[in-house]
Amino acid sequence: VVGAIAGLLGGIFGRGKKKEQATQVAQAMQKAFGEVVEGFRVFEVDFETAIAGVNTIWSDAVAAFNQIGGKVARRSISSQEIHFTNAVEEIRAIQSARDARAMLSIFGSIPEFQAGGFTNDFLNLVNRRDGALLAILHQGESVLNARATQSLGRSTIEQLNAGQAPAAAPQPVNIEIGQLVFPNVTDGRQAFREFADELRRMANDRGADVPW
Repeated sequence: VVGAIAGLLGGIFGRGKKKEQATQVAQAMQKAFGEVVEGFRVFEVDFETAIAGVNTIWSDAVAAFNQIGGKVARRSISSQEIHFTNAVEEIRAIQSARDARAMLSIFGSIPEFQAGGFTNDFLNLVNRRDGALLAILHQGESVLNARATQSLGRSTIEQLNAGQAPAAAPQPVNIEIGQLVFPNVTDGRQAFREFADELRRMANDRGADVPW
């Protein structure tokens, strides 16, 4: 395609008026751009060859427009440059998509964590030993760092992901009933049993019977 474009453009001259010649140059150029892009898309040429081909086609087209000369040449170059730019951008976009797919193949499948989860589980599953992975996150989700994960613990995090509020750890209190003191009580039922036992002991010390 690239080698033939110069001859194709050269054969246009000597036929028709300047505007007609410019139109023929533009049509031949655009067709050549399309063939180079398609050739790159189907892996007939590599990235460097495709970019070089597009640049050569544009240079040949500009030379042909200048050979036509006058305002027609200037207007044609100005209006046709967008096709050159688009061809380059399309080739680069195809290459970027290929690079992205290659990167995914390096990292393997990408996990999602809509239901929550732990990165270590996925790393162990895919046998990744470098401790890093790509992940897809969604709006409204949040991420805990390693320190917070270790501090909260797996059970608490799983409860939170399930929409359950983990039970707060009981705080010890001191209970005083008259002269009786029960320090650091965290279980109310246990405190009641200890209170009943203490009353029973005090009653027995006084020779009294208790009904329990």
